[in-house]
Amino acid sequence: MEGIKDVANQDPKASLIWTATLSWVQATSGRHQEAMATLAEAEKHLMKEFPQDRSVQTDVYALMGRAFLIVGDLMTSIECWARCLKANPIPVLRPTILYHLGECYFQQGEIERGKGYLARGNILRI
Repeated sequence: MEGIKDVANQDPKASLIWTATLSWVQATSGRHQEAMATLAEAEKHLMKEFPQDRSVQTDVYALMGRAFLIVGDLMTSIECWARCLKANPIPVLRPTILYHLGECYFQQGEIERGKGYLARGNILRI
């Protein structure tokens, strides 16, 4: 993994994606405290270095949304997915983002709100 990190550090976008991906790996490995610290680092770099880059914002917020969902922080996961949607991603990504928003609301017990997001993404018709 260190070799990958060395390559990623040569490019700011790759480094940011690496950091966000690392947070997801940490979260899925049960290393929740590390994941939270890594997520904070990723967001700091995102806002500082890529405040207008919609593609990078979409990728990073999606990774962060998944990681926060894994560590059980549903409200922050929802916030990340909402920011991902606000970044106005390419149309093919919208159903995935809406699915994850719906899933977060389902897990939070807000069934109707979750269904609303799934309907917006045409996921209920699949």
